[in-house]
Amino acid sequence: MSKYYGYGYGYSEQYSRRTKKIVSFLILIVLVFLTVNIFTDIVIKKIPQKAIIYSGAVLISIIALANPESALYTVIAVSAIYNPYMKAEFGKGATLAVILLAFSFVMIVVKRILIQNKRLHTTATDVIILIFFALCILSTVKTIEFSNAKRRILEYILLFMGYYLSLIIFKKKAIFNQFFTVLFLSSFVGSSYGIYTRFANPFYGSVERAYGSFINPNSFGLYLCLILPFNITFLSMKIKEIDRKRKIFLFFNLIVLAMALFFSKSRTSWLGFMISSTYLFMQVKRKAALIIIITIFFSIIFVVPEFSDRLFHLVDLQDSALQARFVLWEKAANQFIENMTTGIGIGNFKEQPLPFNSKYFDISFNMYLTICAELGIFGILLFVGMLFTTTVYFRSRLYLIKDPFLLAIGHGAFAVFIGNLFQGLFEDTILAIYTNWLFGIVWGIIFAVIHISRKNIQKRDHDVLEKKAIPISTQ
Repeated sequence: MSKYYGYGYGYSEQYSRRTKKIVSFLILIVLVFLTVNIFTDIVIKKIPQKAIIYSGAVLISIIALANPESALYTVIAVSAIYNPYMKAEFGKGATLAVILLAFSFVMIVVKRILIQNKRLHTTATDVIILIFFALCILSTVKTIEFSNAKRRILEYILLFMGYYLSLIIFKKKAIFNQFFTVLFLSSFVGSSYGIYTRFANPFYGSVERAYGSFINPNSFGLYLCLILPFNITFLSMKIKEIDRKRKIFLFFNLIVLAMALFFSKSRTSWLGFMISSTYLFMQVKRKAALIIIITIFFSIIFVVPEFSDRLFHLVDLQDSALQARFVLWEKAANQFIENMTTGIGIGNFKEQPLPFNSKYFDISFNMYLTICAELGIFGILLFVGMLFTTTVYFRSRLYLIKDPFLLAIGHGAFAVFIGNLFQGLFEDTILAIYTNWLFGIVWGIIFAVIHISRKNIQKRDHDVLEKKAIPISTQ
């Protein structure tokens, strides 16, 4: 076995069987959710307009069977351009992108395993993911309202659904090129629409904040933070695949995305972008361009009153949203201390941050504390284990990435990864049903980039050995 196969991706039968069981388990859960919701909405509730939604889901399934990449591109485009909020679909807060992603994931896996009979790539996190899911299911015995537990489990499913989609689809460099072309084009349109919602407020989103197709401005800001680091690495690194025309488009796209991030007024997203930018600054060689970008971005935040006033509310600790977070953090921490071993049960966290807000929240606005409260010490250790394993895997194998294009993607993905984890201190980013699946895709890209780079090295070594081989004379 090659020296590169000991950790991470592998082709052994043991790894293949293990991954097949994990994915089959996820498919079973997804199918149960789909079946129950379709039956309830169309047959029992007799809501005819739902037929339109499910017709789109069937269409995306057909596309996924014919071309998995196109199905993923469709979901990526829809999420930024047209992503209506539908309470009745797959739990509270579901969007059209969630439905399409669920259907496409099932059909892509069905095609790969059952039709093509291909093995799935594995990663170092597979066993941890399986144990984490098992813990989530077991913790439902303490659940008071199963609907809340169902939604929470769905949120984790979406996260890892995006993760495994990356491992299935990103098998070669050309697919990355197509994926980011769609991502940047859709984000350009979606961000422009987000800026429009800031000034026109056409629906019921927050007044004077950009929210785009995500309705919630914080989710919109999180979405932008999942794309901006890639835009920056493509602009700041010398890549032959990015010609002058694409550089010009990326430059204007960066401006539009940054403006949309400004107008979202999502302070956690601003901070998350700062962490991502700091990481990129330490990695890229063309630091001058990055210094200019960062300087301009944060100068606008501190100078323009519309943004600086909102930011400085954090400094004086008088902001009601921050005070409400303090209350929720304290309640989540107390629940964790009182139920440290087993947690309070998945979906059971529901608190009021009085006197700063009378609304009930099912998250603590700190994803680590939410996991601690609901799943206890074992849940948070498993989750941190996934994060730690990913970090060690990427940093220890960064030397394998020789291609500048793949290196830009790798650094961009890891910048998103650490920025999102930092935002998790103030938001439940992995539970944001609007965007957690997209973060899962970026998470999987970290492993996919290493896998493709390793294959390139092995192919190069094989070609060198073939050239050096001395043919045996038949005379």
